[in-house]
Amino acid sequence: MFGDFEENNQQHWSAVASKQPYLVLPDGCLDVLARENRLFIVGPMTQARWVSLETDVPSGIRFRPATVRAWLGEDPRELVDSVIECAQIPALRHARTLGDIATLAQKSASKHISQNNRMMKQVATMLHHSPSQPLSPLAAELGISERHLRRRFAEETGLSPKRFARIQRLQRLAGLFKENRPRTLASLALEARYCDQSHMNREVKALCGLRPRQLQRILSDSSNPHAHSSPIV
Repeated sequence: MFGDFEENNQQHWSAVASKQPYLVLPDGCLDVLARENRLFIVGPMTQARWVSLETDVPSGIRFRPATVRAWLGEDPRELVDSVIECAQIPALRHARTLGDIATLAQKSASKHISQNNRMMKQVATMLHHSPSQPLSPLAAELGISERHLRRRFAEETGLSPKRFARIQRLQRLAGLFKENRPRTLASLALEARYCDQSHMNREVKALCGLRPRQLQRILSDSSNPHAHSSPIV
């Protein structure tokens, strides 16, 4: 998830084979994955998805929010909830391996990173840690209007600040569920930065199609691969 990116803009991962379908939660990131000897871009997700990991287990690279546009040359808003073969992206048409992708991203980002990239990366980090934080103080700190911040953030991440914050609350809640400690739903809601339990119930249903306790059982069941970690490690 986003929290694994404290120092780096990209994170390599490999999935763990499982006979059970795996619930992938949105986290605001873009991934490039290798599957069936092909490379795919998986844009930022706005909804959870169930995926099969029984055969042809993928591996990939996850890219930190607000860092992709600089090297990919594509508008992240056009990639939201999309899966596109890398051969269709001009900047990636010659990439054959994940190593090619990683090298390209590192070289291109260092050349094309802009002040806007840096600012929106900072905003994404702030919203990750404090998803309920008002945008107006952030905008004032950066010396831009709140409207300008919202527009720039969407241009760099593909998501509005509000949607990004919703996703970060869900990730925070998922982390609490994985701790498998006895807590009431009301206390979990507050720890995950929801206004109250009703707010949490609505958001989990909207983003995952589940009730909070259903999501908790999926993430904390010791017989389920979700219990130990994301299959992306």
